[in-house]
Amino acid sequence: MYIKGLELGLALMPVDAKSGAAIIKGWERFSKQLPTEAECDEWDEKFPVGEKYGVALVCGEASGIEAIDVDTDDPAAHAIIPKSMYGKYGLPGRATYFFKWDPNHYNIAEGDQKVGLYHTGKYHIIPPSRHRKFDGFYTVIGKSILSISQDREDLPRLESLEFFSRLPKQTSSEFYKSEGRNNFLVRAVTAMRAEGKSEEQIVDWVYEWDLNNHNPRLFTDPKEQYRAKNEAEAHSAAHKLVSSVTRTLLTKGLNVTLPSRRKDVELLFDVDTFEPRPYPVPKSGFLRLFVDVANANSRFEISSLALGGAISTVGALISNRIKLNDTWPNTYILALGSSGLGKGAVVNLMKDLLAGTGLVGADMYRSSQAFIQELPNQPQRIDIIDEAAPFFESMKSTASYTSDLVDVVNRLFSLGPSRYDGVSSAKHGKRSGACWNPCVSIYATVHQAGIAKSIQGYLGSSGLMPRFLIVEQAKVELLKDKLTLDRRDEAMVLLKKFVQQIGYLYPYIKDDSVLFDPENASRKMMPRSLTMTAEARATLQAYDEKTAAAYMAAHETSEGPYLSRLYEHVTKITMISAISNERDHVELEDVQFAIEFVEACFHNSQLMRNTVSNSGRVSGPWAKVESYLRRHGKTQHGDLQRNTDIPKRELDPLLDTMIENGIVCREIVPTGRRPKRLYYICSQKE
Repeated sequence: MYIKGLELGLALMPVDAKSGAAIIKGWERFSKQLPTEAECDEWDEKFPVGEKYGVALVCGEASGIEAIDVDTDDPAAHAIIPKSMYGKYGLPGRATYFFKWDPNHYNIAEGDQKVGLYHTGKYHIIPPSRHRKFDGFYTVIGKSILSISQDREDLPRLESLEFFSRLPKQTSSEFYKSEGRNNFLVRAVTAMRAEGKSEEQIVDWVYEWDLNNHNPRLFTDPKEQYRAKNEAEAHSAAHKLVSSVTRTLLTKGLNVTLPSRRKDVELLFDVDTFEPRPYPVPKSGFLRLFVDVANANSRFEISSLALGGAISTVGALISNRIKLNDTWPNTYILALGSSGLGKGAVVNLMKDLLAGTGLVGADMYRSSQAFIQELPNQPQRIDIIDEAAPFFESMKSTASYTSDLVDVVNRLFSLGPSRYDGVSSAKHGKRSGACWNPCVSIYATVHQAGIAKSIQGYLGSSGLMPRFLIVEQAKVELLKDKLTLDRRDEAMVLLKKFVQQIGYLYPYIKDDSVLFDPENASRKMMPRSLTMTAEARATLQAYDEKTAAAYMAAHETSEGPYLSRLYEHVTKITMISAISNERDHVELEDVQFAIEFVEACFHNSQLMRNTVSNSGRVSGPWAKVESYLRRHGKTQHGDLQRNTDIPKRELDPLLDTMIENGIVCREIVPTGRRPKRLYYICSQKE
């Protein structure tokens, strides 16, 4: 540990785990000079980080680091404090942010503001040390300080200390009383948005604060805008308040970071960092024009969602017209984005372009019969499902009319080259929905906060989610460089011209000589097969071999079903890219774009793949709680909620269930004000 710190140019030293006191006498010298290699070797041997000893970072010139220490949970203060991607959490609301050392700065004591600057002659206990005040550990904010570069170029600099003069000197409750409940909640939401907390966390916090601190309640007061008759409506009104504040922040030009998944990934995959990959946007062609027009129609940057919509649109247009290596171009795409922040612009553009083509299906399905009944009349179609959580919830239902919806959706994904023989029932007759070459595409939008609940459990084991490519709006920000209205209109004309030309360039061809089906008078389709350049063919074949080897190595794991679909996805996107560029053959750049896009979707859905595994005990809230308790031991209720990001109204019944199943044990410890509730894994009881 200490040798590693020395290699990074960090002055680390051991501290007592119980008191937090420095063990090394004269430790203040480490502000000016690093410890020697001999000292670090000795400390690694005598003071290993664990139950007895922790590790601290000495701020100062030697380490090249200074730190803002935050000892308050006041959201008004957190809204003002500069943030760094390097930091740590201690007690709830208490945080430390590390910055590049500035010789012109100086130590600033916390005082009434509860916020200080550690510049020289101060130290901070850092992860993975055990916290001295509660039975848990310090946790990392963003990136571990032990992963910093030696030149400190990745460490931000405090440009000014002026923010100290703007910090409130009251506690949260005093601040609320002096400023008023409405303004306080607005500033609290602003602070939590700046910290990157999820919408669900913020809504729950606002609801609980209103419930516990307001009389009359904000959301039941007839004088207020958000009036509620019951608790469900009050929670809904809290969501409206948060959405309203968020839109105001974005309108003023503030970048609102969506919930960070770093902590979830660390818990579930045991890794320190998770960096999403950007989705590639072609420089030209239909896909590029579509993305530009969608962005121009939205106030917010939605390139990733628009790219998914563009791919779905082209895939639907060439369904049963084009094929590649006996693969049809229909796609299932799941677009994750926040409500009211731009994803509707993609849906509207798709419907506008496809109007009159006869390709657009329904925008919601509740049963398998509804999904297949129009297939004979519309074998090639795209279902554009906005706010699709109910669609996925229907697949989870055990009701007889919905229980096989997921199986039908699964089967139709790859039946383009073949035939769907339909379903026979007393109500709908023989072979309902039977047809040749069903080529169904799906573009579904879902709110990020609700998708995990909608698809967890059976949908993961059913093989549904590996058939979907997932694109995500990872960050919400106002779009700065977008098309002017005139250029947008010109681009729209080109998009509509492309849609019209597809029918002339690649007409539907039916096989009238064989396979005539008197049941529904449908005939087998004979799409045109795209040719490929030698380089493109070799690259696609190499990718097939690569993914096949990866699947064989992991076919018994939860990753197996996803790996088995990568080549099929790449083949579909390859032909879509070629047609988007108005080519009658596939070139190398089409294959390269397809691989980059599909692998970005695969990489960025890492947490999603874990969430939809076979059981809630393998992923989701159950796994978060179990994983955290196994790693950190006895934990107070509040710390468990904060570190797993599970809302209180979900965490409490979950803990009760885990206790009933003998997985988690609860210990009540009497204290001065209220008893502490400690939770731990029963099998780990000493």
